[in-house]
Amino acid sequence: MDRLEFKNIYEGEFMISEIIKRRGQCYVHFDYNSIYNGGTNINLSIIVYYPKYKTHIVLHRINGDNMIDALHKMYHRLHSESTIKNYTNKKILL
Repeated sequence: MDRLEFKNIYEGEFMISEIIKRRGQCYVHFDYNSIYNGGTNINLSIIVYYPKYKTHIVLHRINGDNMIDALHKMYHRLHSESTIKNYTNKKILL
């Protein structure tokens, strides 16, 4: 798997947000939690809010060694599912 390198977490969050926004008009929130003291092993949750329906859901959760690693894993997960959806016309996440 190719490793897309983000320069910082904001760039990663932007790229992930763009993938999700293409699927539906929603607001994307990133929630980071340390699994262990000291900020190692991060749990990243993607929460989306749909203003049209006034509702939110946790779209996906993933663990990483740090914030950047978690973003890379999330990006590749969502990007591959987006690619699959585009080619098969199946609704995978949204």
